[in-house]
Amino acid sequence: MNNQFRVKDIRSKDYSLYPITITANASIDGLSGSILFPARTKLGYTKSLIFKTSNDISFTLGYPSTANLPADISPTILTANISGVPEKIEKLKGTNECHDPTVKVNIKLTDSGLVNVLHSEVTCEIREKKNLADKFKGLFGGSGKDKDETKDDQVCHFGEGQGG
Repeated sequence: MNNQFRVKDIRSKDYSLYPITITANASIDGLSGSILFPARTKLGYTKSLIFKTSNDISFTLGYPSTANLPADISPTILTANISGVPEKIEKLKGTNECHDPTVKVNIKLTDSGLVNVLHSEVTCEIREKKNLADKFKGLFGGSGKDKDETKDDQVCHFGEGQGG
């Protein structure tokens, strides 16, 4: 007689009942419309928002006005402010130039249906400033580089702690 059992792990996963929308003071790359999490999004899902800005960011997450919410549920879920962005960019760039500054915010739809801001960071492409003499050097063959090339291209990240 063979006493082997086959076991299959069964995990239940809940889904959000209503869509979750976002309104922000800056445009969000890759997000068309205002729906951040559509209805029936798996709980536990994480999304990254990328704001192309060098200013502070504020956004509000909530349910759309068309959602048929119970009377005791507020349509606003979360209001978040990411502040100090210009100061962080100044710190990152030092004496160099900052190109394409972005603020990345990670948001999670928790297993309980709440929304958390997990992390935020400022990203900046740093390029060495060129003075007038450097530009003329490139123009007259003093440097083997194209005038649009830069010596030190790098991406710097500055992380913020948890928000909420």
